[in-house]
Amino acid sequence: MLFPPCTGLSVVDVSQRGAKSCVQLTAQVSTARPDTTEIETPWQLPGLPTALRWLATTLKSTSVRELSEWDFSQCALEDISQLELLLGCARRELPALRAIDLSKSRKEVLSALVTPCLKQLESLTLSDCEFSEEVALELCHGLQHNTTLLTLDISINYVGHFDEFRELLGDALATNTALHTLEMRECYLVDATLLLAALRTNTALTHLDLSNNKLSAESRQDLGDVLETNGSLTTLLLSRCRLDEEDAARLLGTLCLPGCTLSTLDLTWNALGDAAEKLSAFAAERPAFELHIGDEYGDATTNHGSGHFHLRPRSRMRHSVVLARTVDKLRSQ
Repeated sequence: MLFPPCTGLSVVDVSQRGAKSCVQLTAQVSTARPDTTEIETPWQLPGLPTALRWLATTLKSTSVRELSEWDFSQCALEDISQLELLLGCARRELPALRAIDLSKSRKEVLSALVTPCLKQLESLTLSDCEFSEEVALELCHGLQHNTTLLTLDISINYVGHFDEFRELLGDALATNTALHTLEMRECYLVDATLLLAALRTNTALTHLDLSNNKLSAESRQDLGDVLETNGSLTTLLLSRCRLDEEDAARLLGTLCLPGCTLSTLDLTWNALGDAAEKLSAFAAERPAFELHIGDEYGDATTNHGSGHFHLRPRSRMRHSVVLARTVDKLRSQ
């Protein structure tokens, strides 16, 4: 076999490399040698099915019971048979498995694996997948009474347009008492009113990322109202969410309330107008507060919490755009 003997695996990253889809399996391995506690070892396998077969076989040994994390995000999984076998072994043989990254997976894979994953994991990443409405609804149903999942990432998925999904997600967040991190970047979410309404009573969620969603005016207005009553949210990321000066002023008013728990706020790439200066002044008086702002052209991003100031020259960005367009023109000729 191509693999050295080991006494333990903690993290496995399976990635397809090259035109022939050769799989590189990288693992943090605890070897039997007393002078080596943990090494990172890359292994080359001829194709994803071979890698999955090896993992399924290896999982039956007692040497990998401490495996806690799998990463299949670069594999674009299509064939579910071997992966189902793998997860079946995982549930029986891997009590320590807590995190799986299935990003870029096909909808058939998600349909077969979402429910089994929710039953055991603490972290599930489903970014940039082929999310069908059925899978999205199944995920929401699973979240309603789930007590194990702490982190969920469904970014870069076309789920925001599913009406029933938005409703069920709100219901799930209203009753879920475990989830503390929800990543929903670029989910085509416009109407977030039901999701935000659930956060009025949710006491578990501490991190919410809604960046790159074109939120409606009603949803943006609800943001301030939610922060008035929510007592758990500490990080709110709203980059490129179409916030305007009025929205920013409303958020600032909420931040000034004594019961507001928010400590990190990202409002970059929003047209905040004069409210940006007021937000900066607010953050400057509070060293523990982390604020990220920048105008719609990306002139500046300020992080007062850690004292950093990053300048992004507007001219450099414009020159980059012009150069890119020139290159495209030359290629077309």
